[in-house]
Order: sequence, then C-alpha cells, then structure tokens
Amino acid sequence: MSTETPVTDYPQPAPKAGPRLALSPLRPKLIFGAVGLAFGLLLGVGGTAAVLANGAQTAPASAATASATKIPVSDFVPAVRDCTSSSYASLGDSGYSVVLDGQGAKDSGGLDMTDIACILKKLNVPDSVIAQMDSTRALDGMQKASWGRFSASWTYHPDNGMNVILSESR
Repeated sequence: MSTETPVTDYPQPAPKAGPRLALSPLRPKLIFGAVGLAFGLLLGVGGTAAVLANGAQTAPASAATASATKIPVSDFVPAVRDCTSSSYASLGDSGYSVVLDGQGAKDSGGLDMTDIACILKKLNVPDSVIAQMDSTRALDGMQKASWGRFSASWTYHPDNGMNVILSESR
C-alpha cells in the first residue's frame, strides 16, 4: 500500500485578503464635508436670490427717499466754480476736498496765486492760516492747519509753486 497522499490533501494557501469594504477614517469626513458644502452653496444661492428679489421691490422707495433728502453741496464746489475754470483745481471726495496745483517757475501750467487766493477768500480761510501759507519756505515741507470744519495742508517750492489740499469734514 502506498502512502501517497492525494493531490487534494495538500495544504492550500490561505486566501488573500480582498479589498476592504470598511470605510477608512477619512472617508466619512469627506462625505460630511461634501454634503455640508453642497448645503451651504444652495443656501447661499437661495439667500442671494431672495435678497436681490426683495431689493428690487424696495429700490423705488429708497430712490424716492434719497431724492427727498438731498446731499448738501460742499462749499468747495461754488468756490472753485466762481474763481477758476482750470483743471489745476480738482474736486474730490464728492466735492468735499479740492487740490489746488499752483504754477511754479518750472511748471508748464498751474493755478495763478490770484486763483488760489480767490478760492481761499471764498472759503473764509482765517488770516492766520493765509499768513502761515505766505511764510512757508521750500525747506518747511508739508504744513497743516485746520479751522471749523475745514483743514488744509500745503507745500511751497519756487519751482513747483504753492500746492494746497483742502478738505471739509461731513
């Protein structure tokens, strides 16, 4: 008798592990984040649409209110209009500031001192501030003064002329 073992009796290798079906620790976080992102996006788009729809309905009422309460015109607007038509007097901040670019010896253009003096007079700039402007030298750099609801800063250099920035608080 032979003691041969049949082929089927050989030890079989252990089956290899297949793909894991269990979720990795990162996967639930990714799913939760994606769902949260989608929900936030939908909420944002819907909220924006609601605000825009509501704003369109109330726009005529707010326009009527704005025209009923007119924004006061700054004192700079009539002062500049009455004293010069030069582009070297430029209004800014919806008329609540003005930059006066004076003509110097090396400038090809700019405001004459008479134009600057006219604007300062129309704005009732105090004599003390005008005296400070008159005594400013090139070495003094930027100078500043304020009175009432106005403030001024200026420089002077013979080559660049007198340059003044006036602003009015609202």
